[in-house]
Amino acid sequence: MKKMKTICPIFLSDTGSYWQELQALEDSVCDLIEIRLDAFPQEQLLHWSFPLIEKSLAAVSKPVILTIRTKSQGGQVDIDAQTYEKWLRQMLRYDCYLDVELEHARQFEQPLETDKMVISYHDFQTTPNDLDAIWEEMDEYEAAIEKIACMPQTTEDVTRLLISCFDHATSSEKLVIAMGEIGRISRIIGGLFDSSYTFCTLSTSSAPGQVPLDQAVKYLDILAQDAGKNEM
Repeated sequence: MKKMKTICPIFLSDTGSYWQELQALEDSVCDLIEIRLDAFPQEQLLHWSFPLIEKSLAAVSKPVILTIRTKSQGGQVDIDAQTYEKWLRQMLRYDCYLDVELEHARQFEQPLETDKMVISYHDFQTTPNDLDAIWEEMDEYEAAIEKIACMPQTTEDVTRLLISCFDHATSSEKLVIAMGEIGRISRIIGGLFDSSYTFCTLSTSSAPGQVPLDQAVKYLDILAQDAGKNEM
């Protein structure tokens, strides 16, 4: 079993708190930092965010994921696919991962040309029955990472989501999350099902069920040690 890498989000609109949190994430043991740009006022986002991104990337050495999560996918901004595409294309200038929502990518005139795409699908209500079809559609984008995050209603939903990740053969890395309390276990054992990453929280959370970073690292280390013993 490969040990999952940890991603911690920064989801703050107050600039003073933002810079403190960013430094704390840089000093922490997390592997990647996700900057949730939709935390900031929508009317300022397009122009005001560029200086923030540039300063943020200069302040950290860890890989960064830039994310504008739209309301339909559980985020804060309410924009159409055209505006969303315009914003993302302007962010291609940065050397970092870029979260691209599958729901909107379907409507892009031309595919985004980046080798650091995180193609993502979120359902905060349920766990779809057509998970295999969603994974297969994501393959069309040749993304660095394919991400599916769903809200399970039962433990069977959690199992079904994890197995769909394990069964999906792709050249991309995969990231699978069952959200909420029922799905919390997926954030720890996802590596057993070929998920390469998990989202944790340092002080700010971006989705229900995220595990504190120190706890997640402790559990992931135990799993990795046990897996190593079994391979001997």
